[in-house]
Formats: sequence, structure tokens, C-alpha cells
Amino acid sequence: MCARAATYPGSEMYEPPGDEEPSGCLDTIVLTRAMLAVLFWPVMAMMGVLLVAAFGLVLYSIHPALVLIPIAIVGLVLYLFARWEQRHYPPPDA
Repeated sequence: MCARAATYPGSEMYEPPGDEEPSGCLDTIVLTRAMLAVLFWPVMAMMGVLLVAAFGLVLYSIHPALVLIPIAIVGLVLYLFARWEQRHYPPPDA
């Protein structure tokens, strides 16, 4: 009636530490800095979208037509960015 008890794996599963140098805080700092460098601009874009949405909500509470101001600003920023990108990275000739 008693199920067979699971036994703890023996010493064959244990690997003794090697003669390598122990990893220190420098590895962690380098990896954290690389991760934050990759994520900086996407996080800034998300925060910008949230700020524009909050600004639009405040303007909407004043008067519904004022919501067109942040929409126009976002449209202008996208247009200027597209012009800048086209000037710096022209499309390949087809």
C-alpha cells in the first residue's frame, strides 16, 4: 500500500566548482547596462504616448475641439521624422 519513496539523487548529480574565476558584479553591471540601452527608446516612446493621451484627456475635459491639438502635434512630429529619415536614409533606387 505504501508507494515507493523517491530517493535523493546521489553524488553523480553534483558538479564541483571549477577553477574559473567567480563572476562578479561587473558582469551584472555590463548586462544590465546593455539591457537598459536596448530598452531606453521603447520605454520613452511608451511614456510619450501616455503623456500625449493624458494631455488629450485634460484638453477634452476643457473643450472637445481642443483634442485636435495633440493629434496635430503627433502628426507633425511623425511627418518631420519621416522627412528626416528619408533625407538621411534614402530609399534604394528601384
